Amino acid sequence: MNGAIILESLFWLSAAAVLYHYAGYPVLLFVLAQLAQAKSDIAYLTHRVSRRRRSGGDYLPRVAVLVSAYNEESVIVAKVKNTLAIDYPADRIEFLFGLDAPTDLTADLLRSFQSERVRVFTFESRRGKLGVLEDLAHRTSAEILVLTDANTMLDRSCIRNLTRHFADRQVGAVSGEEVRLVAAGTDPAAESLYWRYESALKILESRLNCSLGGNGSALAVRRCLFRPKRQSIVEDFQIPLEIRFQGYRVVYDPEAIAVEDIAPTFAAQFSRRVRIGAGNYQTLFNNPV
Repeated sequence: MNGAIILESLFWLSAAAVLYHYAGYPVLLFVLAQLAQAKSDIAYLTHRVSRRRRSGGDYLPRVAVLVSAYNEESVIVAKVKNTLAIDYPADRIEFLFGLDAPTDLTADLLRSFQSERVRVFTFESRRGKLGVLEDLAHRTSAEILVLTDANTMLDRSCIRNLTRHFADRQVGAVSGEEVRLVAAGTDPAAESLYWRYESALKILESRLNCSLGGNGSALAVRRCLFRPKRQSIVEDFQIPLEIRFQGYRVVYDPEAIAVEDIAPTFAAQFSRRVRIGAGNYQTLFNNPV
């Protein structure tokens, strides 16, 4: 009898945990965000203290866009063209591509581009994404690093929208909005809905200054704070988390848009979610406090 009660209790506890994760937590964030807005409104009405942060529109730091690429021959040409078309002063931005021992034509395709702003580094042995990004970060003196993926296309204003937040010295990392597109022949499943749900959570978390992670497709960090302590398969969680531990803010900007195709099959989408989930647990266990 006691055993049955324990099992039933475990079942309801598990059901409650799932319900809180997908419904309770978003509702809690929404309520807290509204209370924070009300507090800001009252402070403004009573003290007339400006609620607006500096836009950073005239703040144009030197930026290095870092891309770690393995076998990306199908997207690498489009990626370079996309980066070169970004709306940012040409003398304030450079692009560093690190080739993680590719076995396809990625390296050959990159050599066809003639641009002083595109620098290519080839590594003979596999190092992993974060290892390549760390190496690239040591090869630039830019103030801001923008980490992005080879299969991600950045909106022309993405870099400007990311960097404007760094006019505030308390901001250590800024994550952009990842828009997931359904390509022809792709099984969308619930992937698009999931990303809209996750984006809504990130907006609320950013308003409450409790953001801990970011989107690896468009993640900007101060170079002086980019000191990964551990290797992780979800660097877009590990890096902002470590920056947050250093006492800096992590901001989410839905206007800094990065576009990426949804994985073509439900199985691929499921595999991706499993990898991300496993990586998140790995990072949490490695950072208990």
